[in-house]
This record gives sequence, C-alpha cells and structure tokens, in this order.
Amino acid sequence: MLVDYAIDELQIDQKRLRIRTIAKALRTHPNGGTAPGDIERINSELADSFPHIQVKDQIGGGFNDIREEIDEPKRRPLIAWIVIARDDGDPIFHAVLINGYSRDRTKIYYVDPEMTQENHQCEAEVGDFINNKLTVEGHLIKLVITERGEKDLMGGLHPIRKRRQRS
Repeated sequence: MLVDYAIDELQIDQKRLRIRTIAKALRTHPNGGTAPGDIERINSELADSFPHIQVKDQIGGGFNDIREEIDEPKRRPLIAWIVIARDDGDPIFHAVLINGYSRDRTKIYYVDPEMTQENHQCEAEVGDFINNKLTVEGHLIKLVITERGEKDLMGGLHPIRKRRQRS
C-alpha cells in the first residue's frame, strides 16, 4: 500500500509490485505474513525508483512519530504492525495502514485490510492505539524518500542511467 501511495500520490517513478514479487523479496508466501524485521527486504525491489524510495522499520513508537509522518511536509501514511494476540507470550502481529488523526489529537485513523470494504476505515483513541495495539513491541513502517540520482549542469536531479558495459 505504501508503494502504491508513492506512485499514485507522490508521483514516484516506480513499477507496481505484484504480490508474488513482494512475497519473494520478503521470503514469505503470498498468503502468509511477513516476519518482523523482514519488511526492509522490499527495498531491493525499489532500487530503481525515482526519486528513490525505501521503507524503514522502527520498533515501537508514539503519537509524535505518527504525527511527524502524516503532517506537512511529509504527508505520508505509515504501516503499523500492531499486536492483536499472544501465543505463549510471543506477540502475533497484524498490519494496518495509519492514514490520519483527529484535529483534537484524540483519535488515530487507520485502514484494516481484514475488514470488509465498507468498514475497513477504523479509528481508535490515541492512548488505546499506542499502549494496547502498537505497544513497545509493535513496528512502524515508514516511507523514506531520498534525493539519490544524477545532477545535470543546472542542478536538476534525474534517474541514474544504467550505462552499457564495454566488452
């Protein structure tokens, strides 16, 4: 979802990724989940994007981390791996897309892909979301845009051109 957002809303030059391509890069099954810490493996599929994008995994986080991504100048949603249950004390994660918060900063808005299309947009009180869903074990996945490229004589930034190797 972050890559599609970057392509559609931020006009990043990047090919759309198929579920199988993502699963292969993350070393998981298309219908299975991704292990925490493996999400940054997708960056290998984003190497040719322009401007260059990557995802960054942050363990835990708070409202200020979320607000920093959603507010100007970034205006980017982020993925949260929230804890939905425990299995013998180990957390079981579920990924949601955080896409906003209320003006009075009391609610966080997020998209839950497990819900039906009609009610996939959800909300939670900030304290409940941070303390009971994200917890200190959860992860925030952020979209990072860098200025990597080739500069022309006028200072403009362009994609890195792949040069032909001499035989």
